[in-house]
Amino acid sequence: MLPMTNHLTRLALAGLTVAVSSALAYSAARSAASTATAIPAAANRIAPASVAARRATTTASAGPIASAALAVADAGADPYFVEPRVPKAAGTPCVETLATNVPFVESLSSFQFTWTPTGACHGPWAKIVLVVETTGGRDISAAAMRIHFNTLEPGGSSTNPAPGGGVLFMGAPQQTNLVGTWRFERDVTEYADALNRGMQVGYGTAYRDNGYNDFDDLGVTARSVKLLYYPASTATPAQRAADVMRSLDTSEFTANASWTFDALPRNIERAYLDVMARTFDPGRAWYSCVPTTAVTTWPQLNSRFGMGDFRPFIAGLPMGCSADNGSYRELEVYIDNQRAGLAPMFPSLPSTMFLSDVVDYPAPSVQALNILPFRVDLTPFAALLDNGLPHTIDVRAVNSAAGAVVTGQLLLYLDKGRSTVTGGLTRNTLAAQPGVATVTSTLVLTGDTLEGDLTTYRRREYNIEGYVDTSHGRIRSTVYQVSRFSNAQHLRVVGPDQTTLPRGENYLQDYTQRVRLSNTVDRVSRRIRGTTLLSEDKDYTTWPVSIDYSNGGEVRWSDEGLAVPTSSHYEIDVHQARGQRGTHYRLGSSGRYDSALADVFDGSHSWRNTGVFNEGHYDWSSTRRYLFTDNRGSCYSAGLTTTSGVLQTRTRGTECPNGVNGIRWYAHPDGAPEALLWTVNP
Repeated sequence: MLPMTNHLTRLALAGLTVAVSSALAYSAARSAASTATAIPAAANRIAPASVAARRATTTASAGPIASAALAVADAGADPYFVEPRVPKAAGTPCVETLATNVPFVESLSSFQFTWTPTGACHGPWAKIVLVVETTGGRDISAAAMRIHFNTLEPGGSSTNPAPGGGVLFMGAPQQTNLVGTWRFERDVTEYADALNRGMQVGYGTAYRDNGYNDFDDLGVTARSVKLLYYPASTATPAQRAADVMRSLDTSEFTANASWTFDALPRNIERAYLDVMARTFDPGRAWYSCVPTTAVTTWPQLNSRFGMGDFRPFIAGLPMGCSADNGSYRELEVYIDNQRAGLAPMFPSLPSTMFLSDVVDYPAPSVQALNILPFRVDLTPFAALLDNGLPHTIDVRAVNSAAGAVVTGQLLLYLDKGRSTVTGGLTRNTLAAQPGVATVTSTLVLTGDTLEGDLTTYRRREYNIEGYVDTSHGRIRSTVYQVSRFSNAQHLRVVGPDQTTLPRGENYLQDYTQRVRLSNTVDRVSRRIRGTTLLSEDKDYTTWPVSIDYSNGGEVRWSDEGLAVPTSSHYEIDVHQARGQRGTHYRLGSSGRYDSALADVFDGSHSWRNTGVFNEGHYDWSSTRRYLFTDNRGSCYSAGLTTTSGVLQTRTRGTECPNGVNGIRWYAHPDGAPEALLWTVNP
C-alpha cells in the first residue's frame, strides 16, 4: 500500500495554497473569533449550547484512541454527529407538522402528503427551521434521500407549471442502528415565500449509489417533518426572505436539473440558485475514474479489485471507474443555453468501496447525511430574466452521464417600487469556456505491471456583469470567480490483462490507487449604485479528498460461469474535508461579517483474509473534527473518534473560549449559504 503522509502534507499534495482544514484552519478560525467587533445588543444575542450538549462536553483528546468505548447513552444528543444544529432565535417557536411517517422510495412515491398552513404561526418571523427525524435501518447503498414539495402555483403553462416548491432536505440514511431516531435540521427562512403557500404535493424519494444492492426496500422513514417558526422580537428581529422561490426539482434521478419558466416576475433585482448534487452508480467514486481511452488501451484498469462500484454479488461489471474526461466533475448552470455559473461537485464517500461501511462506520464522513447547497449568484442575469419571455435554467453535471442526482432552488428578490425592471447583461467571459479538463498520463506497462500517474486539471476564471434600472437607481452587479479542479492519481496494477485470458481461467491481480483531489472556488460578488457599494460577498470554498487504496487477490470462475473476485487483502486510508471562509458587507450594517468553517474526516480500514467470517480487520479507526467561528463571537467545535466500529470519544466546545459552544442566532454554523438576511439592507 502507498504510504500515507500527515494531514497537512496531504492537503499540500492536493494543491491547496491555503489550508482551510486540519490544524491551520483551526488556527485561522480561532483568530477570526478573536477579532469580534461591537454591534448592537439585539444582534449580539448568542444562542447557547443545549444542556445535553454541554453535559456531553468532555476533555477527551483527539490524539490516542481511548482504551474503553464510550457508550452511546452516555454520549449526549446526536452522539455520532459533529455538525451543529441550527441556532435558535429568541422565544418559543410555533410548530407546524408537515407530515408524519413519510417513506423514502426509489421512484415517484405513491405516498404523497399535502399541507396547508394552519394560520396559527403568524409572521413576521426571525427564523424558520426545518426539522426531519428519520427512523428505520440504514440501507448501505442509499445515498440521496430527498423531501420534495410543490405548491403548483400559477405562473406556468398547463403542460409546464411553475412550481414554487423544491427540495427541503437532501441527505442519506443513518449509519448505525444504535441510534433509533436521527434528527436533521436546516435553516429555511429564505424559503418562506414558498412555504407560506403550503404544499399541494409532498413526497420522499431516495436513490441507491449502487444498483447491485437493490434487493430489499430502503426501510427508511421520515417519522416527522416539521417547521419551527420563531417569531420576530427585539432581540431577534425579522429576517428578509426571498420574494419568490422557484424549483428546478424533479422526482427523477438524472445528472441534469432543468425547468422552463414561462412567466417569471418582471421586476427581479437579484437572483440566486442553490444547487445540491450527489453522484451514484456508475461513477459514485468519481475521483477514482480514469479516461475511457486509458481503459481501452489497458483493460486491466477495469479491475474487479478497483475502487469503484461495489459488486456484493458476483454478477455485474468490473469495479474500475472510467469516463470520457476521467475524474473531472463540475456543475454548470445555464440560462437559455448560455453558461451562467459554476459549482463544484462534493467528493462524497460512497456507501461501500469493497467492504460494507469501509471507513465511515459508525461515524458518518463529511456531508454524508445532510447535504448543504452551494449558492450560484445569477444576479447579473436579472435583466434578462425580467424581459417577459420564457426562460430555461439548467444545472448539468459535467462528465457524469446519468450518474448523479442534481437539484436546485431559484431564489428571486424583487423591486417592490416598480412592476417592470429593465437593464442588460454586459459581460460574460464564462460563456465560451467549456467544461473539458486536461488529462496527462505517464502510465507504462512493464510485463504484468501497469504503473504511472494520471493528472487531471481544469481552471476557469471568469467575469459576469450586468445592470438593472430599479426604482432606486441603476445598480451594477459583478461576479468574479475562479474555479480550480486538480486531481493527481497514481495507479499500480499487477496482473494479466484479463481480456486476453480464456474464459474460465483463474488469475491473480493486485490493484493500488492513490488520489489527491483539490477542488476550490474563489468568488467575489458586488452590487454598486453609482459609486456606492451596496453589497459585497467574498467566499472561498475548498473540498479536498486524499485516498490511498489497495485491494488484491484471485479472480475465480464459478460453476455458473461468473467471475468471482476473492480478496486476500484490503486497505484504505481517507482524508476528506470541507473548508469555507467568507467575508460579507451590506450598506448600513455595522462592519463586515466574517466566518470560517473547517470540517475534517480521517479514516482507515485494513483487512486480511483469514478464512473466518468477519475476522481479519485491523487499523480500523476514524476521527471527525469540526470548527465554526465568526467575528461576532460565535464559536462551535465538536469532535469524535471511533475504533473497530465503536465510538471512543466525543468532544464539544473544546476549541472555544472556556470550553463552551455559543453561536449567534443568525449564524450558519452548518455552512449553508450566507445571505445576511438579518442586516439592515440584506
